[in-house]
Amino acid sequence: MRVGYCFGITLPLLQWITPQEICKKDKMELCKIVESVVHSGVDVIQVRDQGAHSAAIHAAAMTVVNKAREWEQKRGNKIHVIYNMNSDQDLLGNESLLNVIKDRVPPKDLLDALGGVHFPERMIEYCEFVFEKSISPEKKLVGTSVHSVESALSALNCSISLDYLQVGTMFPTESHIGKIPEGVELIRDIKNHPALNSIPLIGVGGIQSTNAAQVLKAGASGIASIRSLLNPQEASTLRQLLNEFKTQHSASF
Repeated sequence: MRVGYCFGITLPLLQWITPQEICKKDKMELCKIVESVVHSGVDVIQVRDQGAHSAAIHAAAMTVVNKAREWEQKRGNKIHVIYNMNSDQDLLGNESLLNVIKDRVPPKDLLDALGGVHFPERMIEYCEFVFEKSISPEKKLVGTSVHSVESALSALNCSISLDYLQVGTMFPTESHIGKIPEGVELIRDIKNHPALNSIPLIGVGGIQSTNAAQVLKAGASGIASIRSLLNPQEASTLRQLLNEFKTQHSASF
């Protein structure tokens, strides 16, 4: 875990990941969705739509940033907007991975405004391309997805220090139909590794109010969800659960 810079996030954190095809929403509809989600008390919004063209996700991310700032001015609580670099163009064979990454890099005004950048597992080794625009990574949340202890260890060798690892799939999920989840045991295994036990872990995949406690008890510093946070009642229950954990396990980064 990087030290020396405080992001002001009390753990465990609650993160919303935007659903697939979010970029097909018009600006007004996107703003309504974001407003509904921030009411639930999320700490982080991760803007992801791997099927969208880069220009579309750049525009969507800026809309989310502006809406988050509007909320902060009203309520005073900081919401960190993270941009997910994922794109399926290399997986479809349309482009090389490196070309996809270079095309996906946010323009400077967006990168300045963002709270951080998230890398899919296969892209983390190229993370330096995002920060070529003289933006200091030390002032941005930087993380990556991992699905094994080995990939978590490999992620630590990237050229930029990481602030968190997004771990999972925790439970069966509509986002990865048919996939056998790694489960909360992966959180526990990473947390128990001496080289990895200080970095915050964010559990993701099929997390609901009925199973979120399992993820936190395994050692996660937060949870990420797509659909659960689109349901106001479920989102409120998740926020309450995390608040209860905060009173028992106070930490921040």
